[in-house]
Amino acid sequence: MPHSLEVPDVDEPNEVVSFDSGHRDLVQGVSYNLYGTRILVCSADHRIKVFDREGDKFSLVDTWKAHDAEVIEAQWVATTIGHALGSIGDDLRFKVWREDIYEAPLSGRRFKCIFSFHSPSASPFESLSIKTSNSLNITYVALISRNARLTVLESNSGPPEPLASWTRFDEFQVCNPPHRGDETAFRVQFCMDDTPEANLLVAGVNEDALSLVTTAMDTAKIFRTNLNRNFYQVAELAGHRGLVRDVCWADNAGTGVDTLATTCKDGVIRVFEVTVPGALDLVEKSGAYAKGIDFVSRDGRSSNLVSFNPPNDTRATSALSGIGAGLAGVSNIGYNTRESKADSVYTGPDEVRQIAKIVAEIREHPGAVWRVKWTEFGRELVSAGDDGTMRVWKRAIDGTFKEYTEILPE
Repeated sequence: MPHSLEVPDVDEPNEVVSFDSGHRDLVQGVSYNLYGTRILVCSADHRIKVFDREGDKFSLVDTWKAHDAEVIEAQWVATTIGHALGSIGDDLRFKVWREDIYEAPLSGRRFKCIFSFHSPSASPFESLSIKTSNSLNITYVALISRNARLTVLESNSGPPEPLASWTRFDEFQVCNPPHRGDETAFRVQFCMDDTPEANLLVAGVNEDALSLVTTAMDTAKIFRTNLNRNFYQVAELAGHRGLVRDVCWADNAGTGVDTLATTCKDGVIRVFEVTVPGALDLVEKSGAYAKGIDFVSRDGRSSNLVSFNPPNDTRATSALSGIGAGLAGVSNIGYNTRESKADSVYTGPDEVRQIAKIVAEIREHPGAVWRVKWTEFGRELVSAGDDGTMRVWKRAIDGTFKEYTEILPE
């Protein structure tokens, strides 16, 4: 049934537990909170439902009409902010919802809309990603629309409602807009690491830089912010032979290599490693060894490094970055007139280009594969497709990915 859900069994990870979400139309998305104790379900029936989970028991907290059209996707905001979530719908809006604990459960009023943002391109949003910086207590939202327009919002921190006020951080085209009637595929995801990898810091990337990846029809692109708080293109994940349906950025866990996975209409799951060319040479020339950043190169060589400016770096030591630059007068309000970041000009020492390489291709998942996700620390890769199964893949010693387990529907 389109409104039935299947989730992993707590006691038997290879088994699933089914329950009826109660939606009256197709379920579009599911999201767990950080602790796995609460689940939200969004649907084409315009509604969002929130359930509390205890073991394999699900109790409905509330259900409400969230949008005036299909709810495309919804995600929890980090639990350090509170019980809040963001959603996008076919009504061209992104909304932030906050739980009001003083409202009765099942009243339809327990989650209140505290912010609403209309798509600036008059095209529905197709994907969103939410990231909270624990050190800055700032939340960022990336929204990509069906005409390839990417918008990034930044929350204005401070009590009493840190998610009720937002500033436009940046906005640009990730590729040329598709033609009317074309099948589209756009996804976006932030790199969730608090700081860039040590290799990037060594190469000159700002420690407050934001990184995200987007699918752009038949390719995927990585963008990162510079000292001026503008996104520039870092690398392109090329080699697909069809629409890229999903992309996921692995938790790097200090490996020094960015690892991403994509799934494509051609039926292949591709794993990419994104590296900094010449990073090890910069390290050896600098002589800056000693304080706590563990640098790991592609060939396994490692040493303890401090963050430093690379040779010939002309940045002033007093240059502001991140939120400091915004408070100093960098305007984030209004539209950014840049039309495309595909040919970004690299002018600053903190704008570091990377190289993306396909290191594995998985062709063993039968049928079309629509979603791919990394588990914690990037140890396993999970894929889901038209065959109704979830498959878990682990990397073998020879670098290939082998099926580790298969989760079948009941």
